[in-house]
Amino acid sequence: MLEGRDLSFGYAGTSLFEQLSLAVPPRTIVGLTGRSGRGKSSLGRILAGHLRPSSGTVVIDGQPRKCGALDSVQYLHQTPIFAFNPRWRIERILSEAWPCDADTRRSLEIPDALLRRYPHELSGGELQRVAVLRALAPGVRYLIADEITAALDPITQARLWRVLQERVADGLGILAISHDRALLQRIAGTVRAL
Repeated sequence: MLEGRDLSFGYAGTSLFEQLSLAVPPRTIVGLTGRSGRGKSSLGRILAGHLRPSSGTVVIDGQPRKCGALDSVQYLHQTPIFAFNPRWRIERILSEAWPCDADTRRSLEIPDALLRRYPHELSGGELQRVAVLRALAPGVRYLIADEITAALDPITQARLWRVLQERVADGLGILAISHDRALLQRIAGTVRAL
């Protein structure tokens, strides 16, 4: 289980949340919604190890997170272009993470021709599918999905979530962060507001 226990965090003297606890069990999608500026993305980054909380603890499968350690949590953001080296072709970007299998690539509709392109040559939907593929490396048990389908058309959005729901059935736990409460009610077992 991925847990945030009694987490507090803020910027420049402004508190975003205090004593917040949240758990993401395996085989579950937990939805997190709320107005802009309430700390949803900050909470996701804390759980993924990208930010330190002011107080509290992040626990992964019963063990406290070690700062800077590689672990089983991946963070996906709304704008995936910033997560890619612009000088690398997609094939190299993916191979750095794991030797992606053809079945997973096909399920995410990533054709071979796309692998030879650079990130700036892909559409937003193609980039997001590549980001998801990279994050689904073996050993990843938890995914923080921060508005990952907000900029996608409804059909692409549904296809991407279908692939992720299949991974949830296989054991993945997901924290789905979104302003779209209707989407979260369709995909998540529980929805929490921040």
